[in-house]
Amino acid sequence: MNVNIPTYSHKTSKKPMTENVSSELFFRHLHDQHEIMYFLSGKTNLITEDAVYTPRHGDLIFIPANTYHYTKILENEPYERIIINFNADEDMSVLLKDAFSLSPIINTLDIPQLKNFFNRFEDYSDRLKPHQFQILAPNLLKELLCLCTYNDALFSPHIEPAEKILKDALDYINQNIATIKNIQEIAEAVFVSSSYIYQLFQKKLHISPKKLLAQKRLVLAQSYISAGMSPYSTYQKCGYKDYSTFYRAYKAHFGHAPSLNHTNDL
Repeated sequence: MNVNIPTYSHKTSKKPMTENVSSELFFRHLHDQHEIMYFLSGKTNLITEDAVYTPRHGDLIFIPANTYHYTKILENEPYERIIINFNADEDMSVLLKDAFSLSPIINTLDIPQLKNFFNRFEDYSDRLKPHQFQILAPNLLKELLCLCTYNDALFSPHIEPAEKILKDALDYINQNIATIKNIQEIAEAVFVSSSYIYQLFQKKLHISPKKLLAQKRLVLAQSYISAGMSPYSTYQKCGYKDYSTFYRAYKAHFGHAPSLNHTNDL
């Protein structure tokens, strides 16, 4: 798959608490692509590294690449959303900044031009030939980002910021992915104990800081490989001391060996 082609997915979970064994922690993951979620229905919280969102119908939420996130199901009602995953070139990055510089979440209901946008995107995805859709999809995504700034889109207020210590710890991880030696280093950077950091991550994100760091390193490696870097040239840039350890971890996480032939595995 060409990593520059946005992928579109319209999903409905009719009984999310029974369809997923870990419904309280629905789809915990991170990946090397940006994500836009268009929320249609359900009673949920979307938990990311920066905040807890309580999405409403019509909310459009931007989740940057390599950001750990998951959905917590609050009630067993149909959970419907549209997901677009994509990589951002220079032009796309400018549009992303224009669309989400004030907030990572906006409500689209007051933007008439968006009412049929996702219907068109889905129709093109289903009806066009693959090569036709691959040509059109990046331009559709750019149109979406431009429309998000159209008519002074209303920014949604229903965001609970992440606890400051957690946010500071995650900022430190994201800025030092390849060089962090241990969890004690993260704890010292935010002036708390290692046990406190561990308990905070487990309580708020349902993942240990060590495991999250490991996943972020692997997703970073995946992004390098997707960009054309050889797997052997990648491992040291992502904090691994030897290639064999990196190879085993990558294969265990993605289900295949690190290779240019595989990209965008979640």
